Order: sequence, then structure tokens, then C-alpha cells
Amino acid sequence: MANNAPASPPPPPSDESESGSSDFEVVDDLTASREAAAWAKTELLAGREPDSIVAELIETGWQSEEVQQIVDEVMRLTRADRGVPDYTPALRQALAYYRKSNSGWMLAMPSLAAMRRLLFSLASVRSLKRKQ
Repeated sequence: MANNAPASPPPPPSDESESGSSDFEVVDDLTASREAAAWAKTELLAGREPDSIVAELIETGWQSEEVQQIVDEVMRLTRADRGVPDYTPALRQALAYYRKSNSGWMLAMPSLAAMRRLLFSLASVRSLKRKQ
């Protein structure tokens, strides 16, 4: 597998623009961000700490907010590759149990509805324990 990400962080996008050329100028600032994201992904998957990646990009000249956004997005996208557990499917299932328990004809009978909600809560806890 070819690794086309650079060994050092890419430089930030330049703010230089030709004055007086036109009223509307198209500036490509996404290429540098994509290169930085590719570099950060490679470094993160190699086991490097996110704080050191942020510090190195800031030392290169990137803006702090932009660097934080890039690293946060890369961390979110590489959760599965890094072995970080993703609880989103389990939370969706728990929300589905909650919605199902609070609907239908059982709402007319409060004690039965409360018992049904309890059973659905126990089922969602059991499913969360199985996910761990």
C-alpha cells in the first residue's frame, strides 16, 4: 500500500492575493486542509498523540482553530481504525426502545405503561452490556 502523505506537516494555505485583479477571486484553501488531514490521519494511525499533532501543525504556521477542527475530524473518522468503541448503534437501539415504550394504547393505563417502560429499559441496559 502506497503512502502518499508527507513525512512533515504541509504548510498552511497562503493569504496572499493579488490586489486589484478582480472583485471576486477564487482561492483554493481546501487543498492544504486536505493535505494536513491526510498527514494527521497517517500520524494518528501510526500511534501518535493528537496533542503533538496539533502542536506540530501550529508550529508550521496553521491557525489554532483550523488545526483543532482538522484533528478532531480525523479522530472522529478513524475511530474504528484505532479500535475506539463506537456506541452509536447501541444508543440508537436504546432510543428506539424508549420511543416504542412511550407510544401506543398503553399510555391510557399508567401502571401498565410504567411496567412496559421498565421492561424496555431493562432490555436496553442488557443490550448495552452485550455491546461492551
